[in-house]
Amino acid sequence: QRITASARARREEQIEICDGLILKLMNEHSSGRSIKGVDGYTEDGNDTVAIV
Repeated sequence: QRITASARARREEQIEICDGLILKLMNEHSSGRSIKGVDGYTEDGNDTVAIV
């Protein structure tokens, strides 16, 4: 199975976006702000994160 250069570039871009979101979530969580609508975060402050 061959992966074209454009597909590889798109994949790398998606990984960068994902990494950025993870960092953003970690920063928001550590600052004490509640995060809603994210899998793995619960109302009681459980900080287990599921990356889907």
